[in-house]
Amino acid sequence: MRPRPAAAYRASRKPTIPTTQASALDQLTTRAREVLAVLGQGLSNVEIAARLGISEATAKTLVSRVLAKLGCASRVQAAIIRQGDRAGLSVTPRRAV
Repeated sequence: MRPRPAAAYRASRKPTIPTTQASALDQLTTRAREVLAVLGQGLSNVEIAARLGISEATAKTLVSRVLAKLGCASRVQAAIIRQGDRAGLSVTPRRAV
């Protein structure tokens, strides 16, 4: 079996980003939803860790995974999605082209 070029390998490992907010939120685990809820409050990784009783490294990992699953480039985008969901609005992040 021939090795694949690095770029093709990286492209194949990119997470698929749901096209709608609802499907993105449905993909989140219970813990990821908890992280999203505190992200919506504007908490730092240290504050998230203290609030959820986890290590700072775990909080950082969970935040990164939530951002990836929602297709967000920043914590602010995730917080907006969280607030929009609570208000019953559909907010989908735009990807830079």
